[in-house]
Amino acid sequence: MSFFVPIEFNVCIPTVILGFYVIENKKLTAKVDGQQKQISRITDKVMEQSYTIDQLQEKATDLGRLERHLGRE
Repeated sequence: MSFFVPIEFNVCIPTVILGFYVIENKKLTAKVDGQQKQISRITDKVMEQSYTIDQLQEKATDLGRLERHLGRE
């Protein structure tokens, strides 16, 4: 008994498998793009907070100088 597989079947399976991988690749690429956007937004927030912290540190320094100046008079 011989097993005969039509040529169309042999060609069709690799094409289906390749199509599956293409779809999965597109899904993963979309997921990575979304994650990169999230990282960018978070990075922007961190930079804004860093700037705010710098500004608050400068104000604290200025208040310390003012307290010392007023304390001397």
